[in-house]
Amino acid sequence: MGVNKKELKAEIMGDIRLLRDSIIHHAGVAKKRTERCVLLRWFKSGEEVFIDNIKFEIIIKLIREMIEEIRQRVNEAANANVK
Repeated sequence: MGVNKKELKAEIMGDIRLLRDSIIHHAGVAKKRTERCVLLRWFKSGEEVFIDNIKFEIIIKLIREMIEEIRQRVNEAANANVK
């Protein structure tokens, strides 16, 4: 592919991981580490993690942007390898 996998890290995925951890393993209550979210800074420690329609739409939009960014980087790397 021509792109180092470490270069493909996306903040949205880290934020989703932190929210998922609170939802699945902490009964839907934000853990302290949830406050480390970079993009999805909606919840403080001890608050209920509830993803309403607006928050869900924001998450989907950010994931689509991440996918497009990765697609562009892979294409750029592929084009650089062709030259």
